[in-house]
Amino acid sequence: MSHTRVTLRDIAEAVGTSISTVSLALRDDARVSDKLRHSIQATAQELGYKVDLLGSMMRSNTPHVLGVVGRFDQELHTHYIRILGEAARERGYYVIAENAAAYDHMTDALKTLAQFRITTTIAINPSHEDHMDTLRNGPTVVIGQERVFPGADLMTSRNTSGAEELAAHLYALGHRSVAYFDGASGVSAQTRKQALERAFSGYNIRFDVFPAGATMDDGFTAASHLMADQWAQYRHAHQESTRGRLGEYSAIVGYNDQCVQGIAVALMGAGLRIPADVSLAGFDNSQVAQSSTFNLTSVDRGVEEIAALALDRAIERISTPELEAVTVGVDSHLVIRSSTARAYYLNTPAPTSATGGAGTNRNL
Repeated sequence: MSHTRVTLRDIAEAVGTSISTVSLALRDDARVSDKLRHSIQATAQELGYKVDLLGSMMRSNTPHVLGVVGRFDQELHTHYIRILGEAARERGYYVIAENAAAYDHMTDALKTLAQFRITTTIAINPSHEDHMDTLRNGPTVVIGQERVFPGADLMTSRNTSGAEELAAHLYALGHRSVAYFDGASGVSAQTRKQALERAFSGYNIRFDVFPAGATMDDGFTAASHLMADQWAQYRHAHQESTRGRLGEYSAIVGYNDQCVQGIAVALMGAGLRIPADVSLAGFDNSQVAQSSTFNLTSVDRGVEEIAALALDRAIERISTPELEAVTVGVDSHLVIRSSTARAYYLNTPAPTSATGGAGTNRNL
């Protein structure tokens, strides 16, 4: 059995046509008749022809190949990559994705794509540490909160609208003390925290920030620490009747849905009820949030729209790379599910004093 690679010339000779016609037929080009196109494709399959994608990329002046760099350990990033890949294929483009989590810096992942002569790339949430002195291998389009690479287009989700809707929602449910589990240091976490602080301040809701991160383990650890701290304070409180299972906090907001997933596991493991004892909300409206298991209230960041805008711009830049960089923002919005409900003290009967008199509920 021969292991010689089948070429376009082999198919052309077998069918009795030209190499250029074979190339067009294998791309489903309408310039080749249906009968001849089907004959060429059948012959290619019979001979065991495999598309030399890398070779065609290197030979073409305008290759239909886009690079995407993101962290495969972040659900939001993989969601973007999946949407970009599906949409690109519908438009006749290939997407090659590189895992930034496998490198010290996203720049190294971009350099790897550049080695394959992929000149049009989309980078998902790069940080300042990913910036290079030279922009030669920089991304064409950035999905994130800031233009780390000055020459790249920026497609960004506005945290403000979603944060405002979340604050209004929790306020209407009677929540007046909220714990926020922050993301890892960086622009994305900083801008989200600032938007939330402004929104909750507008409703005069206490908003305390605790360090956490973007992963499920980060949320689990942060929630465990908060419970330990609040329960230690509970034992020494003078007015225990005004405190819930997490002290003053009746709701927790997480940096993203993965973080909240860990929070939920920690709370439920300790016997807390969601949302009866504490309401939970996150960001990204991920598959975790949409699942029937968690059914999590979450801020949708407009992923579908941002991905479409990023793809349109990247394709436009293939033929016109000298376009001036633009910034396009998409509003976020809240998706309400069963993880948020009335604050615990609105569902608790008024405490009775030691002398038998009725107490009063905590003022809202």
